[in-house]
Amino acid sequence: MDRLSALPSTLCFDLGSTIWDDRPALELQWGFLVEILASYGIDTSLEQIREMANEVIRSFAPTLTRVIVWQMTGRDEGKYRSIIREMVERMLPILDDPDQFRRLNPLLPGAHETLAELAGRHRLAVISNNFASADRWMEYHGIYDYFEHISMSGAHRLHKPDPRLFIVTLEALGVEAADAAMIGDRLDNDIWPANRLGMTTVRILQGHYAVQQSRYHVDEPDACIDSLPELLQLGRR
Repeated sequence: MDRLSALPSTLCFDLGSTIWDDRPALELQWGFLVEILASYGIDTSLEQIREMANEVIRSFAPTLTRVIVWQMTGRDEGKYRSIIREMVERMLPILDDPDQFRRLNPLLPGAHETLAELAGRHRLAVISNNFASADRWMEYHGIYDYFEHISMSGAHRLHKPDPRLFIVTLEALGVEAADAAMIGDRLDNDIWPANRLGMTTVRILQGHYAVQQSRYHVDEPDACIDSLPELLQLGRR
């Protein structure tokens, strides 16, 4: 599995389950989803949502909760859009509170120290499927200044696994794919597109997506780590 001899000069990171743990926020979101579905006459439970989530993750669907909603509404686009809108309207005011955000998306162990050390030796960037204004969440954790460039899907209207979001980032940094690495938790959204472009890839086995298994060789990362601080050891090779 480990084919990596050293980290390149530029490191690109995902956010959820890579730098912070987004599982508490997902649990809250799914709790809201159960309530909203009930208001539409769709009975389900949090346990059923969790089981569906595992199936969606293993199917390599590019989004998680949206696929669950699409399936639960019987592919009714009107209901789907209404439920997604109500769920976002409930979640965003909570996530916009710094204390609540930090509670629901705690930094993974060693994140600050690891990013601080890496920023002294590499150029750091973010490539994330997120709202255009989600960089403020990085500020809540005090990590924003470690990164030279941030590409949020909402700002570019490009969503991983679309390789164009990676290309936008590389062009903004003025680096070639061969001189950059992608670090993320998802084989489908992080590793596969970066491999297609010729980037170095590092998978972090954190969160819900740790259960994903590669479909074929292009899903395989150059290295796997169990925690963010392990990047420091890769960088010292």
